[in-house]
Amino acid sequence: MSTRSGLLPVLCFGLVTVLWSCSGPIAEGPDMLLERARLRRESGQLQEAMDLLTKAIQMDAADANLYYERALTHAEAQQWDAAVTDYDEAILRDGAFAQAHNNRAAILAQQGKFDVAAAGFSEAIRINPEDVLAYRNRGLVYHDMGNYTSAIADLDKAVELDPAVHENWFMRGNACLDGGKLDDAVQSFTESIRLNPQHARSLLNRSHAYEQLGQTEDAERDLARALAIDPLVGAPSEPTPANSDDPEAPLLPIPEPTPAEPVTESAPTITPDPTAEEASGAAEPAAPVAVE
Repeated sequence: MSTRSGLLPVLCFGLVTVLWSCSGPIAEGPDMLLERARLRRESGQLQEAMDLLTKAIQMDAADANLYYERALTHAEAQQWDAAVTDYDEAILRDGAFAQAHNNRAAILAQQGKFDVAAAGFSEAIRINPEDVLAYRNRGLVYHDMGNYTSAIADLDKAVELDPAVHENWFMRGNACLDGGKLDDAVQSFTESIRLNPQHARSLLNRSHAYEQLGQTEDAERDLARALAIDPLVGAPSEPTPANSDDPEAPLLPIPEPTPAEPVTESAPTITPDPTAEEASGAAEPAAPVAVE
């Protein structure tokens, strides 16, 4: 799992579990329990983290962030229904909690509830119209639904807002490829490769676009480059739909929507999980849970 930039302060505060005053020890409050729970989650002690967060919620049931943090822990334990319930509780207490909307929708998308998931990402976008992650995630859901026009529109917005992230271009290329916009697919994969020359799946999928355009030499060159980077990325001559059961499918399943990072500030910002490398649109699978 990735290490949050706020890890050191969490460690510093988390190690102090009891304070003293002139009259004796002061009982731990919700904030201190939260820091301890984050440390437990970081070290994989998920049940202990949940117990600490439950105790904190009993002390302050109005704090949306406590439910959000417990939802993250449930999700890491793959307790999806419990995670959705806690995200619901967080949203009930703070309707503008964009990260909770995003992560709830990511789980629903994983469960195949695409319409509800798309609505959740739409709410995150309504809260923050420049939320790149929400646009990208909604684009993935639309792609999964076969709504390539809407998928491309959302991924257009993602690359407009953050053109320096190769995954945005790669996912746009996937939607264009499956949507029959082959020249646009080539352009998007080319930009992804420019930003990350070692991304084998961008080369692989551009080879499929070239092949469909009749540019056989270009297709063979890209396939050879992809295999040189990752021999396991090999593919037959025709791309297979993302929902194919074919174990030899050249294009991996559409990545699941990326969750937001845990909240460490009172006014959180949405950032993708840096460990979840997206891919093909066909794509590489991304992590389905919001973890640190």
